[in-house]
Amino acid sequence: MPANSQEYINHKKKYKPIIESRDSNYNQIIQKLENGTQHEKELAIQFRLVEKKSNLELKKYQAIKADILEKDSYIGYTSFKNFLLGVGIRVFALVVSLFSFYLVLKVNFTKNEKRFWIVVSSAFILCSAYWAIWSFLYKVNSKGEYDFERLSYDLALYGLPVVILVASYFLFKNKKTLKEQEAQYNTALSQVFDLISIKIPPLININRRADFLKEKEDTIKKMKI
Repeated sequence: MPANSQEYINHKKKYKPIIESRDSNYNQIIQKLENGTQHEKELAIQFRLVEKKSNLELKKYQAIKADILEKDSYIGYTSFKNFLLGVGIRVFALVVSLFSFYLVLKVNFTKNEKRFWIVVSSAFILCSAYWAIWSFLYKVNSKGEYDFERLSYDLALYGLPVVILVASYFLFKNKKTLKEQEAQYNTALSQVFDLISIKIPPLININRRADFLKEKEDTIKKMKI
């Protein structure tokens, strides 16, 4: 989508007069040729002069247009709207791929199924991470120049997706689900009550032991709910 700045709109109006002037001169040459009012060699020279002049004007027009577009661009995109569109889709794909990777690591599969889905989701992460990083970094200005060395771009494009994949694997692998956290908490709570039931009951009335154990079971049940 082209830039919408007033400078761009004003500059765009200059294109049509250049083309109209060129076509008008061409028509005059053709008319002279048809009427035989001027020698063909002279008309050929005029034609080349008109062509050369229009090409220079168009080249200058395009150069100014490219400078305006670059000035009006946002991180290499022609507008902030296009930036949000281009980056948003790729980042969303990366988030979805990370979420699916997390599910693959946590859901119970058979050994072969888990391997298969890990490979698929890993490929999805590498691909989406590549394009997400490309959206931010891999930009070329109107003169075909990069902001950084080409090698730096390539290292970022091919290295960062691998870093994201490895980091997410260890992060998701060690992160416990809510169900796992609850089970771990209940186990720890049960161990505390077991320890208390061993140490405390000898110190209290034997008639209170049953009540104590019942309170322990009720408390654990409430924590599970």
